Amino acid sequence: MGVIRETLLGELGCITPKLGIVVVVTDDDGKVLILKRADDSSWCFPCGWVDIGEGVESAAIREVWEETGLIIAVNGMIGAMSKGPEQYENVDCHQVNIILQSQPVEIGRSIRLSHEHVEFAWIELPKDLDWHSGHEVINVFMTMKDPAIFCRRIEDAG
Repeated sequence: MGVIRETLLGELGCITPKLGIVVVVTDDDGKVLILKRADDSSWCFPCGWVDIGEGVESAAIREVWEETGLIIAVNGMIGAMSKGPEQYENVDCHQVNIILQSQPVEIGRSIRLSHEHVEFAWIELPKDLDWHSGHEVINVFMTMKDPAIFCRRIEDAG
């Protein structure tokens, strides 16, 4: 934790976690789009960092476009979760992710993967896969009847 603090003290501004977005993209049948990452071969939902001066919804639309070639409309916020502090590729990381859901996209839309991903799939949740860190929680949450349980689990895990 000391490395994170010292690194951020050298920057201008507040010492805060990075802000990320995770987008649950569904099709007309209710299947969810997942992507296989090129860096660690784990499965994830479309996701990425919010740029300085960018809104969360704009970041979600941009990230889904960059990673899949899909143009989406954001339907609403599912929740938020804290991830870390943890080590990822020998770097101390701490982030807060806003989880958004898109309006359904048309079945059969073509996907154009970015260099960040090697494969995609449309699946029904929950699915037992090798999930990218933090994304396994969203996999479970999407099938829950009581979102408050999700919030308690995130607090317990954090």
